[in-house]
Amino acid sequence: MAHILVVDDDLEIRRLVARMLQIQGHKVVQAGNGADALDVNLSEIDLVVSDLCMPVMDGHALFFELRQRGLLLPFIFISGHATDNTEAVLAADAFLPKPFTFADLIKTVDGVLGRVPA
Repeated sequence: MAHILVVDDDLEIRRLVARMLQIQGHKVVQAGNGADALDVNLSEIDLVVSDLCMPVMDGHALFFELRQRGLLLPFIFISGHATDNTEAVLAADAFLPKPFTFADLIKTVDGVLGRVPA
């Protein structure tokens, strides 16, 4: 199973998403914003699931910082806000609008992980 970084400033959502992924057997690391996510041992991460809108460092900035560092980790954006098709959203592997179901999350994660070379 995958090692997934879940980044969301809403603690309840972050914990819920983490729990959904853990039920599927994934290992999950959590961060409350993009800056905290950069403190994680990213060499162990297989996939990032990140909110778009967060204080300190939002999902867009996290996405581009990872790319600037040469980390081409698969990336799923989640958001409850209507989004324009920004460069980061278009370049990400998937976008999942909130609210989403357990099945929606698992289908999206499995789809993205299925496209990642082993």
